[in-house]
Amino acid sequence: MADDPEAPAHSTTSNLHNGTRAKTDGHGIGRIYFYAVLFFIWAFGVISVGVGAHAWVKSHQEKRAVKAAVVAPTVVSINTHDVDTAGIVVTVACGITAAFSAISALLLFLKHTRFFLAQSIGLCLCAIWIFAGLVAFDFYFHTRSARVTATVGGIAVPQAIINSVEKQLGVTGVYNQLEYLRLVAIIPWFTLLFTIIGSIIFAVSAGKTDTRAPSKSPAPLSYTVDDDGEKEKELSPIEP
Repeated sequence: MADDPEAPAHSTTSNLHNGTRAKTDGHGIGRIYFYAVLFFIWAFGVISVGVGAHAWVKSHQEKRAVKAAVVAPTVVSINTHDVDTAGIVVTVACGITAAFSAISALLLFLKHTRFFLAQSIGLCLCAIWIFAGLVAFDFYFHTRSARVTATVGGIAVPQAIINSVEKQLGVTGVYNQLEYLRLVAIIPWFTLLFTIIGSIIFAVSAGKTDTRAPSKSPAPLSYTVDDDGEKEKELSPIEP
């Protein structure tokens, strides 16, 4: 009815509820914060993959250069298995995290907010993976060095001679003196930071979506007109 006084109030309440729901679900202005944190996760994840790949290439180049500098019958062995393994774990974890953030941004663009909890769990698992790899990598980076051994005709070369040759060649096996490894020890921490922030944001938003009680619409009203032309209001048979 056009002159029904309850219709405008119900319409206003419905509009307010819809507006609040839109912001909570990640639409409108609130969506910018999701995009921002996902962008930083993706950006630092890609950068971390880049520095990890660069470190792997540089490490193998230096190994080949050292081995090429010695002459037969000298045999040189350079073992960096510890830091290589940890670096690969960190690089792969950051790459998967970057890909996951891109997928999350796509789902957000398509307004699929029902996956907020799954996205939060996914980012949390990525954060745990990155953290585990970084702890191991940073431990090796700060406390260890490459294990370099050399033999001449099957006879082991003393470590003092090996260190002297390293200085002459301008190379070092100490991990924390290698700049390309230092980048791997630092940059992925930013990926981890924004991944944790993203996981928290999605978890909070998922909680708000799940705990929101559905609003009950007022029961439809029917009207009858008596003999005097006055309107009488009756509740419809459908009661909430």
